[in-house]
Amino acid sequence: MNKKVLFAAANHWTSPYHVGSHELAKQFIKDGWEVAFISDPVSPLHYAERKNTLIQERFRIWKTGGEYYLNKKLWTYVPFSVFTPHNKPFLRSEFVFSNWHKFTRPNIFDKLQSEGFDKVDLIYIDSISQYFWLDYIKCKKSVLRVADKNSGFNKFSNSSKLFEQKLVSSVDLVVYSAKNLSSYVESYSPKKSLFLPNGVDFDHFYSGSRELPKELSSIPAPRIIYVGAIDTWFDSNLIDLASRKLPGFSFILIGSPNKKVKALQRNKNVHILGPKHYNELPQYLYNSDVAIIPFNVNEYPALVNSINPLKLYQYLACGLPVIACRWDELERINSPVYLYNSEKEFINTLESIVEKDIDITKLVEFSRQNDWHSKFSLLSDQLGLQNL
Repeated sequence: MNKKVLFAAANHWTSPYHVGSHELAKQFIKDGWEVAFISDPVSPLHYAERKNTLIQERFRIWKTGGEYYLNKKLWTYVPFSVFTPHNKPFLRSEFVFSNWHKFTRPNIFDKLQSEGFDKVDLIYIDSISQYFWLDYIKCKKSVLRVADKNSGFNKFSNSSKLFEQKLVSSVDLVVYSAKNLSSYVESYSPKKSLFLPNGVDFDHFYSGSRELPKELSSIPAPRIIYVGAIDTWFDSNLIDLASRKLPGFSFILIGSPNKKVKALQRNKNVHILGPKHYNELPQYLYNSDVAIIPFNVNEYPALVNSINPLKLYQYLACGLPVIACRWDELERINSPVYLYNSEKEFINTLESIVEKDIDITKLVEFSRQNDWHSKFSLLSDQLGLQNL
């Protein structure tokens, strides 16, 4: 009988934003495990955002009753509850954090039991909202993954802190993706912790399609691309300035833009393409000239300095030179990336890179050395998964 792992994750499985939990779930499957991937829930309040394609997808998965992927080795589900945790009145209360799962329709535990995951070998959690699994599901081992300094997000509340503390002190192992997160994790006194940086599905990107997407066919080179979440820490002011200073450059943003970023479309050389399926990303990267990570480290130092960026490894796997703002973790991992300290330096670096004949060997090799398989092996050894 195959070993089983329950993933309690913030993102849904079909999200265009594939994060470390998605990648590790795939590694478990490659190692012969069966996976249940449960994302954070939707509620009646989410109907207000029903035009959002990500919300639509989460409701769709709930209505299907769950779906199978990866040769039916992974079952995924999005619960529906009467109310869900959020940093808003009542929803930020300990009561909601402790009890939302009791108000799921249909009952989340019945769903899990029907899929044969009421007993598992491992519970893997990256969502504070899903602490309750440790009290209800029998498991041999448990792990919490901390990929960001959660206290830096607007949705973080006093209840979030309380349940993060409970999680850290309850699980067998806490893994964190950036060195800067070490003191944050250790402040909660975990039983055991491990630095487990992000990685890349190297073959997916390196061997991905290089066909020119139709959307890019009308966008002139040089193409400067960004892929990923676009939130408050995204430096839209920098992109606004750079796109005006460099009218011959095309700035391509792939992700769900906020209002401030949407306004950048007033500049004719800024192209916001929205989120793309994970399988499509290599096409867009291979047909671009430079990749960027324009985070606002000055206004969000605690958050940005604790990021080990997945996109960096994905960019490099496709042989793209990368320009990123200078922050602690990027300096620490000593990657082949161009770091900037100011808007002027960003623009000057961008101009110089597009004129260079880049040797992509070092870029690709750095990415290859950070394949998720090596990260999974380290996690498996630390948890003793082979002996379960």
